[in-house]
Amino acid sequence: MRAGVVIYFAMFCACALQQAGSHDRQACDVCRCHAVSQGKQVVDCQSRKVLSVPSRIPITTTLFRLQNNRLTWLQPGTFQTLVNLESLDLQRNQLHRIDPGAFDGLTALTNLDISQNKLTSLPAGVFVSLASLQVLRVQQNEILQVEVETLAGLEMLEHLEHVRLDHNLITHLPCEHLDVLPTRVFLHLSGNPLHCDCLDVIAHPPCLTRANLTAQCTTPRLLTGQTAGSLQGTCTMLFWSFLVCALSLFIFGFSVMYVFSRRTKRAMCNLYNCKFRFVHPRRARPAWQ
Repeated sequence: MRAGVVIYFAMFCACALQQAGSHDRQACDVCRCHAVSQGKQVVDCQSRKVLSVPSRIPITTTLFRLQNNRLTWLQPGTFQTLVNLESLDLQRNQLHRIDPGAFDGLTALTNLDISQNKLTSLPAGVFVSLASLQVLRVQQNEILQVEVETLAGLEMLEHLEHVRLDHNLITHLPCEHLDVLPTRVFLHLSGNPLHCDCLDVIAHPPCLTRANLTAQCTTPRLLTGQTAGSLQGTCTMLFWSFLVCALSLFIFGFSVMYVFSRRTKRAMCNLYNCKFRFVHPRRARPAWQ
């Protein structure tokens, strides 16, 4: 009896291992899997025209390549079993929606690339579970604005160093949005149609001129091409130039009005034969002359 139980248990374990192995083979039939070292594996699914993330990816996967496919939507829990994943490449897909919780379980992820997609916004809290994230790449999407809650959630990521939002459609980034961004995180905004306002720069000097911000102004024309580092100096120079010009115009206008008022009053006095107080009367000639 005891021998039969042992045999039954051994057969059950063998079937479970065989089933798990078949799952891995099924995942690797869709993609190309290869081991890079002991306990680490790379799953390459690039250019496979897949419409959704393949299931039953090996748990030992550390690098997952999914670029150049047809993914459109990442739902919650899509990668929750990949606890050893360190790098996830999702660039050049057709992603237009990422739900909060889509990256849950990726506690070892250090590099996330979702560039060259069709994202128009980044939901609040979508990255909060990425405790080990160092580099976040979101370049060349269609993002119009970044919510303050999204930037505030980045403060929880202690290892985050770079957030790349280059070449999107961001036109304005309020100072209150930048204030919640940790100083250790470099925010890259080059290639966006940013509108710079010197009033914001003068009122909040550390805002657009902070050292951890890479940006370039597109409008207005006077500030086109100005970087975040040179923006404060340019705005200060424009402010003083405007002040000098305004003062000069005021002095010139006052002088013109003063001269015009004198001439007008002199003409009126000549017309009505009155005394003009601004002009000294001629000295009376002596009688002998």
